[in-house]
Formats: sequence, structure tokens, C-alpha cells
Amino acid sequence: ESVTGVYFLCRILALAIGLLVLIYIGIRMAISTIASDQAKYKKMLMSWVESVIIIFLMPYLMSLIFAFGELLTDSFYELRNNLLGTVAEGTYGTYDIFEDTIRSTTTDLVFSLSGLKLTMWSIIYWCLLFAEMKFLWTYLKRFLMVGFLIVISPLITITYSIDKAGDGKAQAFSIWFKEFIVNVLI
Repeated sequence: ESVTGVYFLCRILALAIGLLVLIYIGIRMAISTIASDQAKYKKMLMSWVESVIIIFLMPYLMSLIFAFGELLTDSFYELRNNLLGTVAEGTYGTYDIFEDTIRSTTTDLVFSLSGLKLTMWSIIYWCLLFAEMKFLWTYLKRFLMVGFLIVISPLITITYSIDKAGDGKAQAFSIWFKEFIVNVLI
């Protein structure tokens, strides 16, 4: 909810900045007398229109990317359940059954063994704990990065017209877009 609130504030700010960019482009078009400058500013004006359209289409684009990520995750989850097969009484393998079985077996062995076997299972236990903490860190980092990318998306789209005017490409928007897709699909 906080990301959504900040996103809407950034979108209002981006629209205000976009209005200033439009005024700047209009003034430059009005005072330019050279045909090449007028063509350049017309291209900037078209890029500005594209950036405003992108601002309003951005929530739908992000929702589409999130839906694709969910679809991909669900297909991997179904594949995993199909590979685990039937566990007990006709139920399919779920997260609770598979991971809890590994965790409880390892914990039981650590508390019931001694000597070299205890050392081996203790190492396995700590490796499992390290892996879980690593996944937790990766998830938290992804969560914060996706939230940050959502918040700055309106500001990135406003730079679209300015960035595209230089060399005809919007590098900031394309970098943001690639980074967003990668972080959603992690």
C-alpha cells in the first residue's frame, strides 16, 4: 500500500515535470527559425506524447509483467508437485510436506546421534539454515528493488522524451524495463 501511495505521488510529480517539459518544448519550437531545429523539437514533442502515454499505460504494463511472473511461478510449482508425486492418501506433495520432512529429519538426527555422524548432520543442518537465510535475503532484496522500481517508474518515463531527443533511444527507460522484468522474474 505504501508503494502504491508513493507511486501515485511520483506520477503526479512526473506529470507536473512533464508539463514543464512541454512548455519548454513549445517555447523552443516557437522561437526556433531553423528548419533542422524545428524538426528536432517536433521529434521531442512526439517523444513527449509517447512518454505521457507510457505514464498512463505503466500500471497495466507492470500488472502484465506481474501476471506473467505468477504464471511462470505457478507452472514451476505444478511441475514440482508432479515430480514429487502422491505423498499420502492421494494428496500431492506440497511445500509443508517436502521441506518440513527434510528439516525435521535433519533436526531429529542432530539430536539423536553422536560422534562423527552428529558432526556430519550438524554440517548439513547449518548448510540448510544458510541456504534458507540466503533465499530470505534474496527475496527481501528483490522485494525492495521491485518496490523501488515501481516508485521511480513515472520519473523514468518523463525522462523518456529528453533522453530520446539526443540519440533517438531511451536508454534510461530500457534499462529500467529490463531491470524490472529481471527482478519480477527472480
